Amino acid sequence: MRQAPAAYWGVLALYALAATATAALRFLVIEERAVGIACMAVALPPWCWGRLVAIWLLQHQVPGLLALGAAWFAAAGGRGPWPWLAAGAGGVAVVLYQTELGALAGLVVLLVMLRGRRAPVAAP
Repeated sequence: MRQAPAAYWGVLALYALAATATAALRFLVIEERAVGIACMAVALPPWCWGRLVAIWLLQHQVPGLLALGAAWFAAAGGRGPWPWLAAGAGGVAVVLYQTELGALAGLVVLLVMLRGRRAPVAAP
């Protein structure tokens, strides 16, 4: 049984939305020079811990691996939010220097949907 076209557009929209939001985070917080200098102070401001955690997750490719794992579950016929999670995490991974993993996850989810296997039928 083929899924409704709205599900395809929903997954693509989530991928694009996640990539856009992550681009804002990347350029306004992670790579911003003034923020980096402020976070190098002896007494870290409380908001710097979030930046440090984001950088640690980025260095260990967590978004890309999460996207690829969710895409694998979606391809294996897993029920639930796997295609949506793969699309969201894939959009994040593409912007955060994990292009290969994020793009591969997005491709797998779209191929699964085009083949008519388990894919989302409505927005989350």
